[in-house]
Amino acid sequence: METAFCECRKCDAPIGRFANLWTQIGKSYFSPVVEPEDDLAVQCQGSVRVGEPDTLVEECHLQDIVCANCGALLGLKCVQTPVNHVLDQNQLLLRLASIDLLDSTGQEIEFAIKRVLSVAEPSRVTRTHRPDPSQGAGFSSAFPEPAELEKLRADLHSQREDIRRIDNNGFRIVSALDKRASRIEVEITKLKGKADSSHGAIGNLQQDIGSMKADIAAVRASVQDPTALASLEARLASVTCTLGEVAQHFTSLKEEIDELKSELSGQRRAMEGLESETRAKVTAARHAEDMASLRAEIMHLRRQ
Repeated sequence: METAFCECRKCDAPIGRFANLWTQIGKSYFSPVVEPEDDLAVQCQGSVRVGEPDTLVEECHLQDIVCANCGALLGLKCVQTPVNHVLDQNQLLLRLASIDLLDSTGQEIEFAIKRVLSVAEPSRVTRTHRPDPSQGAGFSSAFPEPAELEKLRADLHSQREDIRRIDNNGFRIVSALDKRASRIEVEITKLKGKADSSHGAIGNLQQDIGSMKADIAAVRASVQDPTALASLEARLASVTCTLGEVAQHFTSLKEEIDELKSELSGQRRAMEGLESETRAKVTAARHAEDMASLRAEIMHLRRQ
């Protein structure tokens, strides 16, 4: 099942990681089918209110959830639901207009819809009590669990936590580096535009110099007028000075572009190194998890 990363649309802060399998509620809300295992970067805010009658959330106790980073409204949380309701307790209802759904590369992806519910259709709620699991059927083991089996379970839990932490940290860092690299590319494009403009200005000035040299030669050949000659020479000196300033500015722009290119290359190398390191850590952690799971299964078979 594809993993999806959810971001706040207002501030681009990561909200959490979900399995890309959703229940669509009306046209504006989506609820994850699989409960996320990681802690989400959201907070409950405001008072708890009861859902409106004759709607899907009738008799549900609802509370707003907001982004932990910027406080933007992200959706609702079902704090409490009636028995046998289609929605579960603590289920999240995320607003489509407030979030972005991304894949592991930071590209937007579509919600994979498993079920569609109408807001205007109340859930069929029954008042029958759910059976008490503590009094339920089934057979309990007559043998106590060995200490080694408990240790293996603890190792499995630790490995899962390491994998989730590596995935989350890698996603946040890669996303930040990718955004920074995009900004650098935009700045390089702007500087290239300025450089092209400077090239055009230098070409125009060179044409003016050629024209004035021709004018000076014509004046010298035809009329020995000191005033006109001095005016043309002053004009030539001014244009030559301007040309020097433009050339200096162009050199500065070129150096700035080279620095930005170097920084962009460094950022890309850092991203590639981080992705390789993250991939290696995740592979090692998952291998350790598989080994611990296999050992636990062997201990379980030995007990039988």
